[in-house]
Amino acid sequence: MTEYPDLTWAEKRVLQQGFCPDCGCKTKWQAGPEAGMCQNWQCGNCGSRFNIADFVLGGPPIQFAERISEPQPFLKHSLAPPKEAA
Repeated sequence: MTEYPDLTWAEKRVLQQGFCPDCGCKTKWQAGPEAGMCQNWQCGNCGSRFNIADFVLGGPPIQFAERISEPQPFLKHSLAPPKEAA
């Protein structure tokens, strides 16, 4: 089983507020499989994945959260304008 970096308290708080701790986007979260009280969630912007219990935006504190992927860089969307073809 692959071990990923633990989430810090601050990263968990960022998740609770609906932001991705890796790319900072408040994005549309993509729900994945669930079991028991946990569900997998993927950032719709950078692709980072998390296993989270009690994930309700603006709701009670997250009871449990862990990474289930490597931290992802800001990949899918760029703030820079697209390069024009020569």
